Amino acid sequence: MKTTLFLIGLTLSFGVCAASPDSLRRTGIQQQRIHNDQYIRRSQALLQERSENRQNATLRQRQIRESAVEQRQQARAAASRKRYQSSMPSMRPQATADSSPSVQQQPEQETGGGSSQKQHNNHVISSQQQRNENQTTQRHEYLQTKTTEVLPEPTTLQVKNDEQDSLMSIPSVFPLPNNYTRISSHFGIRRHPIFRKTMMHHGADFPAPTQTLVYATANGIVVHASQKGGYGQTIIIDHENGHQTLYAHLSRIDVRQGQRVKQYEVIGHVGSSGVSTAPHLHYEIILHGRKVNPIYYLPSSKLLADQR
Repeated sequence: MKTTLFLIGLTLSFGVCAASPDSLRRTGIQQQRIHNDQYIRRSQALLQERSENRQNATLRQRQIRESAVEQRQQARAAASRKRYQSSMPSMRPQATADSSPSVQQQPEQETGGGSSQKQHNNHVISSQQQRNENQTTQRHEYLQTKTTEVLPEPTTLQVKNDEQDSLMSIPSVFPLPNNYTRISSHFGIRRHPIFRKTMMHHGADFPAPTQTLVYATANGIVVHASQKGGYGQTIIIDHENGHQTLYAHLSRIDVRQGQRVKQYEVIGHVGSSGVSTAPHLHYEIILHGRKVNPIYYLPSSKLLADQR
């Protein structure tokens, strides 16, 4: 009997020991869940409190702004009202010793002084009307003197000269003589002949023999006339209307910086300076700081067909 009870107790103790890890694990999970729930509640309460504080601060700022705007509007209205009242003349008669009656004269005014007061008011009104008429006539005379001062109209010759100057300030001609209008390399992405990789070509190349004359394509001022990196000997002309033109790989420069040039004026000679494989002119047009395709400025429509 004792042995049996001992075995039963031993079995129960083993069962409790075996089940204890699972119960502990479940207890730990429940405690972790309770902790997470409490943390979430505290976080939500803190966020809600912050949002409420932010809304209250925004509401207070809005009320302050609205009150400031209202005060400013009231001050402006009071100032405008004061200016209007000060600009309007008083229609009441001036109080003088003769016109202001004393206490003893009040019965006389009630009986026979009403007509004199009416005459005085009429005199004040007529004088005010006369003053307004004088001001109106003076204003009309001033406006007439201003309108008669008309600036002289430009003559037809001046208009034609201005139009011609504006047209000649647009780069719309070839930079080389008519014998050398062929373009060997157009504006756009191409494989560079020296670096052997795909690069953007920002201008148009006109092949021509060395010492071929280079013309300015529009009126302007020379802003650069010297060496410029891979461009070699380079000239940049500002045409004072948002356009600039660049002439690169020259062998000779015939202008200086700051010089004013005219359309078709010789500014240099074709060469192969800088990064170049053969004598040619690299020509660029820059519009408001952005390089554009020069082919759309050249006069021949054949170039467009060649490019296509």
